Order: sequence, then C-alpha cells, then structure tokens
Amino acid sequence: MASTQSEIQNPKSQIGGASFLVRIWWETREDPRDPPVWRGRIEHVPSGRVGYFDTISDWLAFVERWTGALVSDRAHLEKR
Repeated sequence: MASTQSEIQNPKSQIGGASFLVRIWWETREDPRDPPVWRGRIEHVPSGRVGYFDTISDWLAFVERWTGALVSDRAHLEKR
C-alpha cells in the first residue's frame, strides 16, 4: 500500500503501533484515612523518554506525543 503525501509528512497519521512500558501502583496518602491514589510511570521504548502520571488524561497525552491524537478514542474516554 502506497503512503499518501500527508502520511509521509506526518508519520503519526499512519496506522501502526508504538511500544510503551507502563507501571502503575497505589500510593498511600499522608492521612491513613484517605484512600490510596493511583500513580504511574510510562516509557516510550524506542526513545527512552519517561513520563509520570496520576490521571488517564496525562497518560494519554504522553502516548499521543508519538501516536497522534485518536479523536474517537478521546471522545469515548471523556464520556466516562
């Protein structure tokens, strides 16, 4: 399948994959009566770039730096 000119100029628009390593954990709060919170670390494997997140929006923003925005998926997440 031949690439279109826009795909050549913007490789994020191509359908494909990207490799990420993700670790999530619970972190307790200072007051033990407060519920723990989720934290996470994500690494873009090819570049070695690392980010930390505590929301799905932050995680998605990191991923989209390499994949481009998936508008239909983002709309689905925001409905939750």
